[in-house]
Amino acid sequence: AWAAGAGVQTFLFASSGNAKDPPPDDLYGRWKRVSEESLLKAGLPRVLVLRLHTLFGPGERPERLIPRLRASALVELAASDGVRVSPTHVEDAVEAFVRGLAHPKLAGIFDVAGPETLTVGQIARRFGKPVKPRPRLPGERDLAGDPGPLFLATGFRPSRRLEA
Repeated sequence: AWAAGAGVQTFLFASSGNAKDPPPDDLYGRWKRVSEESLLKAGLPRVLVLRLHTLFGPGERPERLIPRLRASALVELAASDGVRVSPTHVEDAVEAFVRGLAHPKLAGIFDVAGPETLTVGQIARRFGKPVKPRPRLPGERDLAGDPGPLFLATGFRPSRRLEA
């Protein structure tokens, strides 16, 4: 409401892939989803929501997925090889923001996702980690993003793959 009253023309919201279909127990994903919906209804001329998917790169906090997998001695996954994710390098994410803002009519919700979709098991094995199957946990779901719509709108194609 403040932004609309202040005459803001463009509102860029950094959201999360968790907002796509958040289960009831995912408070973070639900909060992001409610925020997205509120912004889209706020009456602003342009709202661009970019949903970030599994960021990685310099300065990662150790509790994030990729550093946790790198540091693990053994990775336990749902029997199906774990959920699917789209590791996205932080430099690709920044480029997506720049490209999105450079298109003055671009609005709506777009995934910012890396160039490949991998299961958590594939990532663990890429890092040379053994994988042990376990039952699927409640709320565990695929979190892969689709960079296609953002590419069609801006021409931006993420290029940085997750290296071992």
